[in-house]
Amino acid sequence: MKIMERHICRVQSGKWAELETIEKKYDALESQWGFPPKRRYRALYGSYSRDFYISEREWEGMDTREAALGNGFGSAEWLALGDELNLVIDSLQIEIYQGLE
Repeated sequence: MKIMERHICRVQSGKWAELETIEKKYDALESQWGFPPKRRYRALYGSYSRDFYISEREWEGMDTREAALGNGFGSAEWLALGDELNLVIDSLQIEIYQGLE
């Protein structure tokens, strides 16, 4: 069963360039562990202000996601990126959706 994972982050003012640098580091690591590529968005209009960054990725299933996350949580470099990310965002909300056929 395919799932879609969405991260909704509020980015601190003036920290967008730093966020991009961190995201590139995440991409390099995660591509080694079977993470699917992200689709990235910046809110322009609607429920979120322009300070919001949204990323989405589609997984083959929860087991695939959990296996990839296990690799990340086993990596000191990946965990250190989380610490860097916490310095540029004010909030993070993670949502997971089940695909409907």
